[in-house]
Amino acid sequence: MPNNVAYGFHQLQDIFSQRANEVNVEVITTAIEASAAAHTQDMEALLETLVQPLVGPPKKRVKVGGSSESQPLSQDGTPLPEREGASYEISVPFWRTGSSIGFNREVREKITIGELNEKMLERQRQDAGWMIRRLLASVYTRSEWTYRDDSDDIGTLSIKGLANGDTDSYPDLNGTFAVDDHYSAQAAAIDDVNNPLPAMYSELYEHPFNMEPFVLYAHPTEATAISLLGGFTENPTLNPFIQYGDVTLANGVDDYLGFGNRVMGVCNQFIIVESRRIPAGYPLGVALGGARPVFIREEPEANLRGLQMVPFVKDSNHAGFDFYRKAGFAPYNRVGVVVRRIGNATYAPPSGYDASTLPG
Repeated sequence: MPNNVAYGFHQLQDIFSQRANEVNVEVITTAIEASAAAHTQDMEALLETLVQPLVGPPKKRVKVGGSSESQPLSQDGTPLPEREGASYEISVPFWRTGSSIGFNREVREKITIGELNEKMLERQRQDAGWMIRRLLASVYTRSEWTYRDDSDDIGTLSIKGLANGDTDSYPDLNGTFAVDDHYSAQAAAIDDVNNPLPAMYSELYEHPFNMEPFVLYAHPTEATAISLLGGFTENPTLNPFIQYGDVTLANGVDDYLGFGNRVMGVCNQFIIVESRRIPAGYPLGVALGGARPVFIREEPEANLRGLQMVPFVKDSNHAGFDFYRKAGFAPYNRVGVVVRRIGNATYAPPSGYDASTLPG
């Protein structure tokens, strides 16, 4: 059974059958506020395999290094000052969402503490779904799109996904800079002849700032197909790739799980995580070593970050609790994630994961 008690309500379990109007309203408000705050922390932990906070303005210049060698000098030569090297610009949008737990006078008289707990759990599930969809959309959306910020000081932002063959260049292990494309597709289903993992691994490994471990998140359909590959090792306890000191995949899965459901094993130097949040046909590989590859943008004011709860009284008949979330996502390291579409030879974002058309 899944956890069916929201944090904040755990201390009220012995009165779940009691009507809410028989309990001090401050007790209920405190429980819902604590539940929203705990959910915010849980979401941060859930997304931390891909996400890091954006600090400062929503437009950033990402430096990716300079020349692969220092300057040749003669016996009497002196080196010349150099520019900092190649860079590219990224921007992060905002989306907004909200939900509410509301009552009229009659419902308020009938609802129990246990029913309020269930309503709070549903709001948390809604918020998690909203956040994860927008995170994934930020990496599944290949085409650059335009976002008009609320602030006139910021204006219009160009939102980029992963490296998509545009003019931005990235270094490889030889110090050579070149454009890259981290979106690909194959018409064939995954099998030993049509295994996308080696190519996906190469796309991540070729960039010096991508550090292992590399994790592949896949829908159960693709995760099952990967588990049938010849190179798949299920839940190993002794494997040099996934053993760090005394910690092995068998007892260190929390480091890789993220928004996944279970860590399945290792294949082609990827740790394989099954995730029902991933749309079918769109496995994605992530470099977990170093900085996380996606920025999350939130307001600097604490009262505007996370899942915010605001109690309201509309009139003598209506009252309740409103919930607000304002956040945005965009890749920071445009080569820190790689996406492969399975079942079609042409890449297009999965239905419902085009960041340029998402509501909010």
